[in-house]
Amino acid sequence: VTQFLGHYRVVEGSNFTAMMKLYMSMENKFGDELNMMYGVGYLGLTSPSGFIKPYFAVHNLSNDYTSKKYGQATGFNGYVLGWVAAYNFDMFNEKFVISNWNEVEMDRNDAYAEQQGGTTGLNGAVTFTWKFMPRWTASVSYRYFNNKLGYDGYGDRMNYLIGFEF
Repeated sequence: VTQFLGHYRVVEGSNFTAMMKLYMSMENKFGDELNMMYGVGYLGLTSPSGFIKPYFAVHNLSNDYTSKKYGQATGFNGYVLGWVAAYNFDMFNEKFVISNWNEVEMDRNDAYAEQQGGTTGLNGAVTFTWKFMPRWTASVSYRYFNNKLGYDGYGDRMNYLIGFEF
Protein backbone atom coordinates (compact mmCIF):
# COMPACT_ATOMS: atom_id res chain seq x y z
CA VAL A 1 0.00 0.00 0.00
CA THR A 2 1.29 3.43 -0.98
CA GLN A 3 -0.36 6.47 0.61
CA PHE A 4 -0.33 10.29 0.54
CA LEU A 5 -2.44 12.70 2.61
CA GLY A 6 -2.16 16.47 2.24
CA HIS A 7 -3.90 19.57 3.55
CA TYR A 8 -3.67 23.00 1.91
CA ARG A 9 -4.80 26.14 3.74
CA VAL A 10 -6.70 28.03 1.03
CA VAL A 11 -7.22 31.04 3.31
CA GLU A 12 -4.15 32.11 5.28
CA GLY A 13 -4.75 31.83 9.02
CA SER A 14 -7.75 29.50 8.64
CA ASN A 15 -7.74 25.98 10.06
CA PHE A 16 -10.05 24.77 7.28
CA THR A 17 -8.22 23.16 4.38
CA ALA A 18 -8.63 21.69 0.95
CA MET A 19 -7.50 18.12 1.49
CA MET A 20 -6.50 15.26 -0.77
CA LYS A 21 -5.74 11.65 0.05
CA LEU A 22 -4.41 9.10 -2.39
CA TYR A 23 -3.69 5.47 -1.64
CA MET A 24 -3.27 2.41 -3.77
CA SER A 25 -3.05 -1.34 -3.40
CA MET A 26 -1.47 -3.29 -6.20
CA GLU A 27 -1.52 -7.01 -7.00
CA ASN A 28 -3.71 -8.05 -4.09
CA LYS A 29 -6.35 -10.78 -4.02
CA PHE A 30 -9.17 -8.50 -5.20
CA GLY A 31 -7.33 -6.51 -7.87
CA ASP A 32 -5.41 -3.27 -8.28
CA GLU A 33 -7.01 -0.18 -6.78
CA LEU A 34 -6.30 3.56 -6.55
CA ASN A 35 -8.44 5.60 -4.13
CA MET A 36 -8.59 9.37 -4.62
CA MET A 37 -10.33 11.55 -2.03
CA TYR A 38 -10.88 15.29 -2.42
CA GLY A 39 -12.55 17.36 0.25
CA VAL A 40 -12.44 19.66 3.25
CA GLY A 41 -10.29 19.14 6.33
CA TYR A 42 -9.77 20.87 9.64
CA LEU A 43 -6.40 21.36 11.39
CA GLY A 44 -7.48 23.39 14.44
CA LEU A 45 -7.85 20.59 16.98
CA THR A 46 -4.30 20.58 18.34
CA SER A 47 -2.52 20.74 21.68
CA PRO A 48 1.14 20.43 22.70
CA SER A 49 0.61 16.70 23.19
CA GLY A 50 -1.56 15.76 20.21
CA PHE A 51 -4.03 16.49 17.45
CA ILE A 52 -7.17 15.35 15.64
CA LYS A 53 -7.43 16.16 11.92
CA PRO A 54 -10.92 15.34 10.59
CA TYR A 55 -11.96 15.50 6.94
CA PHE A 56 -14.94 14.92 4.66
CA ALA A 57 -14.28 14.03 1.03
CA VAL A 58 -15.68 12.87 -2.28
CA HIS A 59 -14.30 9.43 -3.15
CA ASN A 60 -13.15 8.65 -6.70
CA LEU A 61 -11.91 5.16 -7.54
CA SER A 62 -9.78 3.50 -10.19
CA ASN A 63 -10.28 -0.23 -9.86
CA ASP A 64 -9.97 -3.21 -12.20
CA TYR A 65 -13.12 -4.92 -10.87
CA THR A 66 -16.03 -5.35 -13.30
CA SER A 67 -19.38 -6.59 -12.04
CA LYS A 68 -21.47 -8.75 -14.37
CA LYS A 69 -24.55 -6.91 -13.09
CA TYR A 70 -23.31 -3.31 -12.57
CA GLY A 71 -20.28 -2.96 -14.82
CA GLN A 72 -17.01 -1.23 -13.96
CA ALA A 73 -16.35 -0.15 -10.34
CA THR A 74 -14.11 2.73 -11.48
CA GLY A 75 -15.47 6.27 -11.04
CA PHE A 76 -17.45 8.12 -8.39
CA ASN A 77 -17.59 5.99 -5.25
CA GLY A 78 -19.49 8.03 -2.69
CA TYR A 79 -18.08 9.93 0.26
CA VAL A 80 -15.57 9.44 3.05
CA LEU A 81 -15.63 10.78 6.60
CA GLY A 82 -12.27 10.30 8.28
CA TRP A 83 -9.63 11.50 10.69
CA VAL A 84 -6.05 11.14 11.78
CA ALA A 85 -5.29 11.57 15.50
CA ALA A 86 -2.28 11.22 17.80
CA TYR A 87 -1.46 11.69 21.47
CA ASN A 88 2.15 11.92 22.69
CA PHE A 89 3.04 11.16 26.31
CA ASP A 90 5.88 10.15 28.61
CA MET A 91 5.75 7.18 30.98
CA PHE A 92 8.60 5.66 33.01
CA ASN A 93 10.93 8.26 31.44
CA GLU A 94 10.15 6.88 27.97
CA LYS A 95 8.32 8.53 25.03
CA PHE A 96 5.12 6.98 23.64
CA VAL A 97 2.47 7.80 21.04
CA ILE A 98 -1.05 6.46 20.63
CA SER A 99 -2.44 7.19 17.18
CA ASN A 100 -5.55 6.39 15.20
CA TRP A 101 -6.66 6.79 11.60
CA ASN A 102 -10.17 5.98 10.53
CA GLU A 103 -12.29 6.17 7.36
CA VAL A 104 -15.99 5.54 6.93
CA GLU A 105 -16.93 5.08 3.27
CA MET A 106 -20.57 5.89 2.42
CA ASP A 107 -22.80 5.63 -0.64
CA ARG A 108 -20.40 3.44 -2.63
CA ASN A 109 -21.18 2.71 -6.27
CA ASP A 110 -23.05 -0.54 -6.93
CA ALA A 111 -20.14 -2.47 -8.47
CA TYR A 112 -17.74 -1.60 -5.63
CA ALA A 113 -20.43 -2.34 -3.02
CA GLU A 114 -20.87 -5.77 -4.62
CA GLN A 115 -17.11 -6.43 -4.52
CA GLN A 116 -16.59 -5.18 -0.95
CA GLY A 117 -19.74 -6.47 0.74
CA GLY A 118 -21.83 -3.32 1.20
CA THR A 119 -22.58 0.31 0.41
CA THR A 120 -20.65 1.41 3.52
CA GLY A 121 -17.22 0.41 4.73
CA LEU A 122 -14.91 0.99 7.67
CA ASN A 123 -11.12 1.12 7.50
CA GLY A 124 -8.63 2.10 10.22
CA ALA A 125 -6.05 1.30 12.86
CA VAL A 126 -5.05 2.13 16.43
CA THR A 127 -1.28 2.18 16.97
CA PHE A 128 0.84 2.23 20.12
CA THR A 129 4.42 3.39 19.50
CA TRP A 130 7.40 3.40 21.87
CA LYS A 131 10.25 5.78 20.96
CA PHE A 132 12.94 3.74 22.70
CA MET A 133 15.98 5.56 21.27
CA PRO A 134 16.28 9.04 19.72
CA ARG A 135 15.56 7.74 16.19
CA TRP A 136 14.21 4.21 16.78
CA THR A 137 10.60 3.16 17.38
CA ALA A 138 8.70 -0.04 18.07
CA SER A 139 4.99 -0.13 17.20
CA VAL A 140 2.05 -2.46 17.44
CA SER A 141 -1.13 -1.67 15.47
CA TYR A 142 -4.60 -3.10 15.73
CA ARG A 143 -5.89 -2.90 12.15
CA TYR A 144 -9.66 -3.11 11.62
CA PHE A 145 -11.96 -3.07 8.62
CA ASN A 146 -15.56 -3.82 7.72
CA ASN A 147 -16.69 -4.43 4.12
CA LYS A 148 -13.23 -3.37 2.96
CA LEU A 149 -10.08 -4.98 1.57
CA GLY A 150 -12.18 -7.51 -0.32
CA TYR A 151 -13.60 -8.82 2.96
CA ASP A 152 -17.36 -9.13 3.52
CA GLY A 153 -18.03 -8.20 7.14
CA TYR A 154 -15.63 -7.37 9.96
CA GLY A 155 -11.96 -8.27 9.90
CA ASP A 156 -8.89 -7.37 11.88
CA ARG A 157 -5.20 -8.10 12.30
CA MET A 158 -2.16 -7.02 14.29
CA ASN A 159 0.84 -5.32 12.67
CA TYR A 160 4.27 -5.06 14.32
CA LEU A 161 7.01 -2.67 13.23
CA ILE A 162 10.51 -1.63 14.21
CA GLY A 163 11.28 1.74 12.62
CA PHE A 164 14.08 4.23 12.13
CA GLU A 165 13.21 7.92 11.77
CA PHE A 166 15.34 9.72 9.18
